[in-house]
Amino acid sequence: QMENLKSGKNERISHSFLMSKYAIATSIIPSQVKPYSDVKSPLYLMYTSPDGIVPSDLPDVVLKAAALTGNEKNPYAKAQRIYNWLTESFGYREVDDKNRTVAEALASESGSAYDMAILFCALSRASGIPSVPIAGIIVDPDRKSRVHWWAEFYLENFGWVPVDPGLGIRKPFPMRNDEGARSWYFGNLDPHHIVFSRGWTDQSAMTPNSRVVYRPRSWAFQPIWEESAGNIKSYASLWGDPVVTGLY
Repeated sequence: QMENLKSGKNERISHSFLMSKYAIATSIIPSQVKPYSDVKSPLYLMYTSPDGIVPSDLPDVVLKAAALTGNEKNPYAKAQRIYNWLTESFGYREVDDKNRTVAEALASESGSAYDMAILFCALSRASGIPSVPIAGIIVDPDRKSRVHWWAEFYLENFGWVPVDPGLGIRKPFPMRNDEGARSWYFGNLDPHHIVFSRGWTDQSAMTPNSRVVYRPRSWAFQPIWEESAGNIKSYASLWGDPVVTGLY
């Protein structure tokens, strides 16, 4: 909350965080993964349903998911088919239009790491696999932060499994320089990822006259409420991307 603001004056707010980071490595025997037994659980229903960021009920998404997974029943194998399509057939390109939709990315079969992460979740949910997109940053080998997106899918009696289709094809930069990156980023995650939001979160307004400011393809999925009162008629706000200030 900022009070006694002066016309024409700039104000700056910053947050600093200290965190410990670690890698995630999974060891899964695909043949032992079974179909979901509890498809009425709150977790299953929440993460297989469409939401504000993952439109898994779009007809084109449903058709593409069916084409990719076919008659496969094993959820691990189905998720791997979707991941393989994204990393082998989906064309990577940076996107200038921040409001470009998932439907457009699917129709052109091209897009950025954002499109790949959201499409992985949309296709997975349409295939009955619980999944969630992740927004945050990655720290490159030069210790520079970069906005990035990846995903997780859920296996019953195991937990959440990370996938990063973008880094799987070594985009937007090669975190791993070997050809094994594609297979490694299906189920594993390096310690250079920093999560800021996991899935879509609806936020309620504190006052009736609030307005929502939502910046798509940013380091957080949920909208940010900016509320003003009193004699303020207009203002401009700029949100910077998180940066790394030091390693300890």
